[in-house]
Amino acid sequence: MVYCRLLLAESGVRFPETYFRRLPDGGRTPSAQFSSEPLWNELTKFAKSELSSGVERQQLVAIAGRSAEFNAVNELCNRGSTLADIQFTEPVLMWPDSGPTF
Repeated sequence: MVYCRLLLAESGVRFPETYFRRLPDGGRTPSAQFSSEPLWNELTKFAKSELSSGVERQQLVAIAGRSAEFNAVNELCNRGSTLADIQFTEPVLMWPDSGPTF
């Protein structure tokens, strides 16, 4: 998601700054800001440093292309949408409030 959003930042695609988590009972948490997640911030910083250090855009696309958001943009564009027409809703993250385990 980070790489997708970085590569499409100036494209006109609108991404939410928030997300929610799916709970085990099928409910969901209140929305939260991506910027409130330390892991999100570190990944964003790393991806930006790769872009600014001269990593080839095609290599970044190889990572971004694994994102569901990137795939959705491709599908919508292939069906005739323009990038400026695309606005995403909050994504659902499928891990508990304590975050993913590594």
